[in-house]
Amino acid sequence: MIKKKPLDAALRLIKIRPRSILEIQQRLARKKFPTNEIGKTISLLEKEGLLDDNRFAVLWVESRDNTKLLGVRLLRLELKKFGINENLIEKALESAKSDLEKIKQILQTKVKNPKDLENPKIKLKIFGFLSRRGFSFSEIHQAIKHFGKPNDFE
Repeated sequence: MIKKKPLDAALRLIKIRPRSILEIQQRLARKKFPTNEIGKTISLLEKEGLLDDNRFAVLWVESRDNTKLLGVRLLRLELKKFGINENLIEKALESAKSDLEKIKQILQTKVKNPKDLENPKIKLKIFGFLSRRGFSFSEIHQAIKHFGKPNDFE
C-alpha cells in the first residue's frame, strides 16, 4: 500500500510543471521518504500517466524552443540533467526548431543592422552569447555570414 504523504508531495510537484522520474525521485528522497515508498509512488504515477519521461522531454524541448531559443547541444545537456535517456532525448529533439532558424531569430532581435556584425567587438559578443546558448561554432559562423543578405540561410 502506498502512503499518502509521498504521493501528495509528488502530485504537488507535478501540479506546478511536468517533472521527470529522476526529478520526483530526488525531491522525494530529499524529503526523507523511504526508498520503497518512493518507488511505489513513482510506479503509481507512471501507471496513471502522470509521470512520463518521453512526454516530459517533448514538452521541455517545446517550451525551451518557445521561450529561450537554446541550441540542441544545451537542450541535450538539460534533458540529461533530468535523467532522460539518450533515445528519448533524440526523439524529443526531432521536434525542435533547427538551430539555424533559432540563431536567425536571435540575430533579428539582438542586431539592429547587419553591418554591425562587421565590427569585431560586436561579432565576438554575439558569438559568445550564441555559444553560451548551446549553438555550435559552425552554425553561428554560417548564420552570421549570411545574416541580412537576401535569401538568408538558403
